[in-house]
Amino acid sequence: MKVIKANELDRSVREMLESAAKEDVLVRRKGKAPVLIHAVSEEDLEDYLLESDSRFMRLIEARRKSYRKHGGKPIEQVAKELGIQLSNPKKAQR
Repeated sequence: MKVIKANELDRSVREMLESAAKEDVLVRRKGKAPVLIHAVSEEDLEDYLLESDSRFMRLIEARRKSYRKHGGKPIEQVAKELGIQLSNPKKAQR
């Protein structure tokens, strides 16, 4: 992903970014819409970057495959291994 600073853009593009903070901006070129400018929160950006990372997605899929094959651990066991106290064990079992 290419990242550029807003101050490197000309004024009309900066104004477009200000508009995009309020609503999506669709950029048309030759009648087609190859670009959509959509404002994101820091949390949404982190999610997008992780979901777009093929290495991360392969890691997640490997963990899911392992879970399906071998199963998981009860939350109480994980808490004990980590040395933490569950605040409400009955709620954690749901």
